[in-house]
Amino acid sequence: MGKLTEEDTKKRYIEPAITQAGWKFEDIKMERSIPMPKCTRNDEFTQGKIDIHSGKRNEQTKKKADYVLHYNNICLAIIEAKAYAYEDSEGLEQAKEYAKAMQIPFAFSSSGKGFVQCTFTSDFQGMDRKILSLDSFPSPQELYKSFKHWHGLKNDKLLHTRYDLSEFSLRYYQRSAIQAALTAAHSGQERILLVLATGTGKTQVAYQIANALFNQTLESASHPDGREIKKILYLADRNELINTDTQRTFKRFATDKSIHRIENRDFSKTSLSLYFGIYQQFISGSKENGNKKEYYRALKPNFFDLIFIDECHRGSAREDSTWREILGYFKSALQIGMTATPKQDDESDNIDYFGKPVYQYSLRQGIEDGFLAPFSVIENLSNLELEGYSPELGKRDESGQEIPDQTFQSTDFNRTIYLKPQIRFVAQQVSYFLHHTLQNPYAKTIIFCEDQRHALLMKDALQECNQAEIAKNANYIA
Repeated sequence: MGKLTEEDTKKRYIEPAITQAGWKFEDIKMERSIPMPKCTRNDEFTQGKIDIHSGKRNEQTKKKADYVLHYNNICLAIIEAKAYAYEDSEGLEQAKEYAKAMQIPFAFSSSGKGFVQCTFTSDFQGMDRKILSLDSFPSPQELYKSFKHWHGLKNDKLLHTRYDLSEFSLRYYQRSAIQAALTAAHSGQERILLVLATGTGKTQVAYQIANALFNQTLESASHPDGREIKKILYLADRNELINTDTQRTFKRFATDKSIHRIENRDFSKTSLSLYFGIYQQFISGSKENGNKKEYYRALKPNFFDLIFIDECHRGSAREDSTWREILGYFKSALQIGMTATPKQDDESDNIDYFGKPVYQYSLRQGIEDGFLAPFSVIENLSNLELEGYSPELGKRDESGQEIPDQTFQSTDFNRTIYLKPQIRFVAQQVSYFLHHTLQNPYAKTIIFCEDQRHALLMKDALQECNQAEIAKNANYIA
């Protein structure tokens, strides 16, 4: 027979077997790039694999799956091919790795003599393994039936899902997150959690899910006749998360006349399709202080059909949270929580509320894939942070109030007490790092502050440390 290469094996044996099983050309994506973790050590920066100045990875970490099988836009399986001289199982570990990365339940391997199939358990920890002859590869309908059973789907509405790619192409993990959320929704899940690292496009993912579910009817235990998605709420804890860009993204499926940003606690507009709002528009005050106001009761409990909760690890995660009341009041809606940092501790637990994430894409994975800029931690503590701050007896603050005679620790800074020397120290260290270590005073920089006053004091300190740059550009730090 001669020595067949991998490409010869694919063309002579594997591709005919797939097409004879009923897979159409447009259903088979060949040589699909899948970024995979390559470097797992913590000292990548010292080994020259990452350029700290540009934030770009110096080595190519993308791998390519030989075949990715789709059925009506649903990603079902990975096939890894090897040359004829190898065993059919040779590429199975690769196929499993790719399938796990994309959260696909089926992985196949072949060297042209037959197929080895892996079907993962629901947690992707265990698997069922079986051998198939070359002429018994499953058809699209057979594999989709297994997919339905794997996810507990009772209907075929997921088959009609379409993504809006008019302005954006989706990254592989975004497609996986969208498919995972839609599959959970169509299988009757009432609460869904997506964990996606900051900067990976949660807004785009939410838009695609909303676009796919709008005007769809979902199976639901709490809705015997099904839940039709007509009214959608995008809920956040601060205005920055529902800014103009966020609303503009969603406008691609909802017209201007059907979108409303809830302001001034005005809930009079009830005939629209898409609503944006922050918790504070729905509820204010507290029961303990006797000034609690529940503005959300202006709407009926079943008013919303779908609610996205952005940054759901914040106040809405706690069971006794005032904000949790909003989610409880609109409990008949399908609720999709999105976060970069799921919380599970004594004070808050969004895992308890939403259940385990249907899809996770971590910061580490985003860095290794090259979608997020890498970082290193440089710790530089002042003597105040190391030793604490004890004011002189009788020392007063800027308002003239006497400062309590106690030792303030770093956890008190910018919460209980504001220390300008400490803020100035941070500003000096950041400025030195930008100018001298990176040698780029315009490198993209974020400084996290406790509140508005802390941010104002930090801005003033940074301006003081960067007067030369401000002389050239008044908005260098603003």
